[in-house]
Amino acid sequence: EGYRDVTLLGQTVNSYTDGACDFSELLRRVARVPGIDRVRFTSPHPSDFSERLITTVAEVDELCKFIHLPVQSGSTRVLERMQRTYTRESYLDLVDRLRDAIPNLALSTDVIVGFPGETADDFGETLDLVRHVRFDFAFMFKYSDREGTIAHREIPDTVSEAEKGIRLTSLIDLQSRISAEVNGSYVGRVLNVLVEGRARKGEGRVFGKSDGFKTVVFTSETEPNTFVPVRITSATQKTLMGEAVVAR
Repeated sequence: EGYRDVTLLGQTVNSYTDGACDFSELLRRVARVPGIDRVRFTSPHPSDFSERLITTVAEVDELCKFIHLPVQSGSTRVLERMQRTYTRESYLDLVDRLRDAIPNLALSTDVIVGFPGETADDFGETLDLVRHVRFDFAFMFKYSDREGTIAHREIPDTVSEAEKGIRLTSLIDLQSRISAEVNGSYVGRVLNVLVEGRARKGEGRVFGKSDGFKTVVFTSETEPNTFVPVRITSATQKTLMGEAVVAR
């Protein structure tokens, strides 16, 4: 039907198997479909991110060098209470292995603050992990009681709403600074942008996504579903601005 960018979506999507084809092989098969130029997936679980999958993302050109890797907390103690099945140390080791195998990898994550029993020290470990990993961006939330979950049934909500708000604001401020710095490092680089549509502001401008899932805005009359090389001229914490590179 003409789509060039495909996302495989699933809860713990990387644990997929049909008995004969695992997730790495599925990605390779999708990437071989004629006309598909980009393949993404979300959200993988850190515990199921195999070396085979890392190699596949590194080797297959059509697989975007962007991974959304939920961490939820930087504290192993809190992760255990969340039943996340990985530790702070194993998560950081996975990030190191991903970045060693995939140069210029873009990473995003999910973080929850104020999970029942989270202490100030636990939250400090989350801030420390965010400083260390330097995610491109993050989805950040404060914990809220949800009926049907183990936390709802078995763990009392011990962190006040006021303290949750303070912690969330602190985390957002930190990640905003990091996102601005990471995006600023793109200035001067040329990115291949798949145009998605007209920008909301600015006459004659369009927006699209880079391989690393960056939103890029630039002046062009290019129609959607078209790739354009764009030189980045400025950046904010959420958006890159640039100029289309004209072939000489």
